[in-house]
Amino acid sequence: MNINLLNISSTLCYIDISYWKFVKITTLDFTILPLYLLIILTISYIHKNKRIKDNPIYIYYIPGLFVKLISGIIFCIIYIYYYTGDTLDYFNSSVAMVNLLQKNFTNFITLFFNGAKPEYFSFFDTETYWVETHMWRDTRTFFVIRLITPLVIPGFKSYLTTTVLLAWLSYAGTWRLYKLFCDLYPHLYKRFSIAFLFFPSVVFWGSGIMKDTITYSAAAWYTYSFYMVFFKKRKVLINIICLIITSWLLIKIKPYIFISLLPGSLIWLSFKRIKNIKNIVIRSLVTPFILIITVGAGGFIINSLESDLGSFASYDSMVEKAQIIQQDLKRGQQYGQNYYDIGEFDASFSSLIGKAPIAIISGLFRPFIWEIHSPFGIISAIENTILLILVLLSFFRLGMINNFRIILDTPILIFSFLFCTIFAFSVGLATANFGALVRYRIPLLPFFLASQIILVDLYSKQKNKRLFKVLMQK
Repeated sequence: MNINLLNISSTLCYIDISYWKFVKITTLDFTILPLYLLIILTISYIHKNKRIKDNPIYIYYIPGLFVKLISGIIFCIIYIYYYTGDTLDYFNSSVAMVNLLQKNFTNFITLFFNGAKPEYFSFFDTETYWVETHMWRDTRTFFVIRLITPLVIPGFKSYLTTTVLLAWLSYAGTWRLYKLFCDLYPHLYKRFSIAFLFFPSVVFWGSGIMKDTITYSAAAWYTYSFYMVFFKKRKVLINIICLIITSWLLIKIKPYIFISLLPGSLIWLSFKRIKNIKNIVIRSLVTPFILIITVGAGGFIINSLESDLGSFASYDSMVEKAQIIQQDLKRGQQYGQNYYDIGEFDASFSSLIGKAPIAIISGLFRPFIWEIHSPFGIISAIENTILLILVLLSFFRLGMINNFRIILDTPILIFSFLFCTIFAFSVGLATANFGALVRYRIPLLPFFLASQIILVDLYSKQKNKRLFKVLMQK
């Protein structure tokens, strides 16, 4: 009986889908949205005024938030009138959940806390409409729908207002990541604002109703909480809770982000401890043992989370997953010809190592200018070109040896570059579609640009010190 109901509901869903997917701006948006914007900016203005006396970086708090909110609104307008995509499916599905809440509270609670099961699909009907069937079948996608649903209620089922609320909440993670880097290098706060608050692709793709908005904010919160627990040792209990929650969110939505963050986090912590050992002999003896313990701790964490990580829990299953995603994203009939091909690969270590350079380059710097097939890809291509120029200038100016020496001597750079490398390799290997690549890689862009800023600054200081010594000797 339940199976029949599921089939009937699915059929009805597809009958009404042309109406259901249609999202538009209504008079309600012109009433509710300005009110929410006023409330959000007022609360943020008060918060900024309390903090700016002790911390000058708060001069960018309101501008950064304003850009985030405006980007969310622009994101909505583009997807309503130009594109169509998952963001509308997320919203419509969340509205269906709220409709179910209004119709049958018990069924809503059952579904919300137990997750999507085949028999629960019969809870929906023509009165509530339906969760999109492709999202219902994907547990990670449906998890995002459950997260967005509480925002649809105060958002009055408005796509624009719900997006603005999500953008506001996600800004908290972005701001904390910015604070972390400013805490380490206060004099670079102006340059860091570009990397974390005003980077066009990150702000745009990290402000809409998408997985990327939630996961980027979670990755930022994770990094900040890790820093506060293990380095600053401030509000340890609260930050441990935040660390657990953000790790949980990443594992539930995009496990590969958590897997990319984990090695860098542990190495960051290890190298900080190693650097604190002043005696060179003792440091040389202790370093191998610390690194072995670090690798063991990482393996233990991955094994402990095997059931939650799913196909990302083992080497073979991750490679198989990457191959499936790559082939899916290259299907021209669904995604057009806006894709790149790094070639076939298998699960052998030599095969992946052979693909590593092109995968990492693709994850960091593509699409190139000549690979653009849509007007919205131009901004990303310009960003990529600027990043590539910065990296090349850094290598030519500092030299490869100086680059690696400074990185290995700076724990935060070890963390950032290790995270960026692993993450770029992952998305570059599996994400063969440029449109998807631009969205998927936003968590690494702020880390990468900020690391380049730190690298150049540290080199300049060292160079000035050497010059000063030479002048003093003369």
